[in-house]
Amino acid sequence: MDCPVIIADGWLGTDDVIVDLEGRGTHLTKQFVSRAIADADALLSVAHFKGHPAGGYGGSLKNIGVGGASKRGKMNLHGALAGDKPVINADLCPGRKCDWWQTCQDCCPEGAIEISEQGLKIDQEACVYCFSCANLCVNMAGINAIQRFDHLPALGRRIADSALATMMTKEEGKCFFMNYAIDITPSCDCYGWTDTPIVNGLGILASLDPVAVDKACIELMNQAPGLINSEAEDYNALSPGAKKLNIIKGKDVEAQVYGGVENGMGTTDYEIEEVPLDRSQAAIAKFYPEVRAKKLKLMYASNHPLSGLDTASFGKVTEGVEHPRHPKK
Repeated sequence: MDCPVIIADGWLGTDDVIVDLEGRGTHLTKQFVSRAIADADALLSVAHFKGHPAGGYGGSLKNIGVGGASKRGKMNLHGALAGDKPVINADLCPGRKCDWWQTCQDCCPEGAIEISEQGLKIDQEACVYCFSCANLCVNMAGINAIQRFDHLPALGRRIADSALATMMTKEEGKCFFMNYAIDITPSCDCYGWTDTPIVNGLGILASLDPVAVDKACIELMNQAPGLINSEAEDYNALSPGAKKLNIIKGKDVEAQVYGGVENGMGTTDYEIEEVPLDRSQAAIAKFYPEVRAKKLKLMYASNHPLSGLDTASFGKVTEGVEHPRHPKK
């Protein structure tokens, strides 16, 4: 789209503004919003609608709620400033007998982890709940002595409150949201791999209301038939009407939507207005201003790929063609 890429919260994640939610937040009272986003005259959110392991789903609310927050804003919306901590079961830690003990100790940016022969010790006061140790212990070491504490109802509402903080930096009507409900995968795009979509292309939905556009995507996804060879089939969520991500994730994924309604950011009431596809010459010319064949003509004038070939010698003509005319170059 020829847009510049700007790190909106600066190189260290501290270039931000503090937004007071003025009592509207259900779980946040203040939030850090990236300064470049807060200073912009308007906000256009372009999101890929999909599933998400912690947030339930990702769409417009998560795009501006998490994406619009600075580094310390992300800490805040995940509960770090409120006092949330990883779930610790030190009895499971084998100490330095674990192959990953040194990495575990080194992965904490606060230096809050100490691994001894006896086991695990964590300074909970220093912890800013960055998940590094929990992800390592569960996904790499497979020990589960340290696990994430992702309580979706609270996390979803914090995401919604963070989205509200981002919107509060703009005048009314200066935020617009587009969700690409295409190749809806069960997990988010930040994973290091892709997955078979559970639902294919529903279209591109747009609205001034981030709650409504997310809710519409969820309902259209649920109304659509699921795709075989995907998690929709694995979890028996193929049928139209099945709440696909709820079934796959084993929980109600709409906490962000509920939070967005509760904090007054939007509504779940909506009407879908179909936008007809413009196939006019003027519309096509806007996106494809050049006729590509013009470049080929210049190339072919000096070096045609069929020049000097006996084209008839390369194969048989399709049945039914009565008078084949082979290219002569």
